Amino acid sequence: MFDPTKPVNNASVTATELRGQFTGLKDLIDAVQSVTSVQVDGVDTLNPGDAASVSLSVIGSVLHFSFGIPRGNDGASATPVTSYLVDATNTLDPGTAAAAQVRRHRKKSFGDLRS
Repeated sequence: MFDPTKPVNNASVTATELRGQFTGLKDLIDAVQSVTSVQVDGVDTLNPGDAASVSLSVIGSVLHFSFGIPRGNDGASATPVTSYLVDATNTLDPGTAAAAQVRRHRKKSFGDLRS
C-alpha cells in the first residue's frame, strides 16, 4: 500500500520499501476508472446573478454532467436601426450561397447579406 510519508527525509532507502511504494502507486493508478463517453444530463436556467454551476459523476464508464447557467439581466431597449449603410455588393457565381454580416460602429450599422 502506498504511504506518502515514506521515505522520510534523509533516511536510507531499501529496495523493499521502494518496491512497496511503486507497487502501491501502480495499484492506485489501476483503480482509476476509464471514461468511454460523456453525457449531459441536464441544463437548468438560473436567475441573473446566481453563480454558474456544474456537477459531474462517473457511472460505469460514462461521465455525466449537469449544468446551471444564469440568464442575463434584462437589458435596456436598444435604439432601433432605421437604415443601413451597405459597404459593398458582390456578384456571386450561380449556386454560391449569399451571406450577410451586420456590425455597429459609432451608432451606425453596417452589413453584408448572405443566404
